[in-house]
Amino acid sequence: MKEEEILTKAVRKFGNDLQVNQAIQEMAELIAELTKSIQKNNMDNISSILEEMADVEITQKQLKIVFGNYLGIFKAHYKNKVNRLEGLVK
Repeated sequence: MKEEEILTKAVRKFGNDLQVNQAIQEMAELIAELTKSIQKNNMDNISSILEEMADVEITQKQLKIVFGNYLGIFKAHYKNKVNRLEGLVK
């Protein structure tokens, strides 16, 4: 099974609300791991950071499925954000 099919089936099986809540939880866990790294001023928890990044990436892709009807708006916002970032790094 391809990745997109797996993610779509998960959204269908568990529902939009549960997947949105899962995304929130995964983002919070990544924030917690990043905060630990900053507070300790080291990368002893790099494995945990990378694991949470993977979880966030999966749920972020599922959010695109959940909000698929609005991907055009998302892409416009994304492009604007990248353009603004480009202006900051010039």
